[in-house]
Amino acid sequence: MTPSIIDSTRTALTSRERFQRQMHFQSIDRGMHWEFGYLGETIARWRSEGLPEEVAAGNSCAIGPGSVEHYFGCDSVVHLPVHIPCWKSTKTAKFASGRPV
Repeated sequence: MTPSIIDSTRTALTSRERFQRQMHFQSIDRGMHWEFGYLGETIARWRSEGLPEEVAAGNSCAIGPGSVEHYFGCDSVVHLPVHIPCWKSTKTAKFASGRPV
């Protein structure tokens, strides 16, 4: 039998605890469940198959009560804006002392 980090006897973890433990190769209660959005056609089909009308088609940034992600039990996601320039600036940044950064 292949060893696994998933421990089904473990008490439920929060999304944060689960992520941190998984990133450190520690035992977890289940794997992370993230989604990246749904097609409008998919939501329409799910509605015809019984998805409640009050469940809104959100996106992975809007996980909360009333979202599809919350309905299906997805783990919460936090997105942080990161600016990485794609080109080298022609200006040289300097400290107040005049020394280049």
